Amino acid sequence: MAYLLPVGPWHPALDEPVVYKLEVAGNKIENVELDLGFNHRGVEKVLPELLPHQILAPTAQICGKCSYANTLAVAMVLEKLAGLEVSSRVEYFRVIAAELERAASHLGSIARTLRLLGIRLTAARLEEEAEGVRQLLAATGNRVYDTFSVLGGLMRAPQVSSEFLNAADKLRKNIYESVNQLLDNRQLEHRTVGVGVIDPAAALEWGLTGPVARASELALDTRRTDPYAAYLEIEARLVTQRRGDLFARLTVRGLEALESLNIVNTALRNLPDGDLRTPLDMPPFPAQQETTSLVETPRGQLLCYAASDEDGKLARLKLRPPTVANLPAIALTLPGQEADDAAAIIASLDFCFACAER
Repeated sequence: MAYLLPVGPWHPALDEPVVYKLEVAGNKIENVELDLGFNHRGVEKVLPELLPHQILAPTAQICGKCSYANTLAVAMVLEKLAGLEVSSRVEYFRVIAAELERAASHLGSIARTLRLLGIRLTAARLEEEAEGVRQLLAATGNRVYDTFSVLGGLMRAPQVSSEFLNAADKLRKNIYESVNQLLDNRQLEHRTVGVGVIDPAAALEWGLTGPVARASELALDTRRTDPYAAYLEIEARLVTQRRGDLFARLTVRGLEALESLNIVNTALRNLPDGDLRTPLDMPPFPAQQETTSLVETPRGQLLCYAASDEDGKLARLKLRPPTVANLPAIALTLPGQEADDAAAIIASLDFCFACAER
């Protein structure tokens, strides 16, 4: 006999308020429904009402997991709309911050999944290393939220000392060891291989993005397909897996965290010269124009759309975060799985509802 098992809106396995309604027969999940709307703040209505130089600060506060990625996308689209060009030095610093955020996000996501699987020792080590990455990110002025990006450049330059470079290199080696141990963990492999599988054809049909798509063998990464900022000069290695299961998603995030530290190392050692800020003319936007930007966040492709009105004021600023694209993954992974695996499967999809319901 089937019964309804609600999880949320507040539950130890959930980072954010959301309700998963699992229809369970025996111990098998037959169907799943989502109740959303607990995180809505009306951000997209508020942003166009602000002055251009005020927009990035509330954008950074949308989410603590994707703050630098969100501000990068909004800064790029507004600078493009205004016809404003930033220096290569600014682009390098923005990419460094975005990759540090990606590494911290991926390591934290893996750690949360491992804790739900009962693999606490490895989870604790990854949490410690995620915090180490956040401490490097603090060189920008804040370890969680972006407080150094402004339209046309940066508010300040991170202090890249020899100690910072040495700390980044040491952390990169530690993460390399941790990822190797993660992939050699037979207990983890036994618990996760063949669990929560997403078929590549289904992933492509439903338009999944980010590590969830790359774990199902889809070679989709905006840093490579539509390179932007310093990715025009620094190549990001594409990480994919074939199985599309829970283990594949953990593997992709682990290897991408390591690749992010490699990109940071390359960018730090090849920083170009240039101004930190390009002045913004007033009024900044031409009349009745529109444009878009694409950024690869830790969870996948973020689309940002901006349009101006007949007076040259910002009329619309729209964000389409990757979690919106990845929501169908719930219906692709949970039905047919053991109810005991539901929390780990959900964690492996790494949703961010603060962004999705902004």
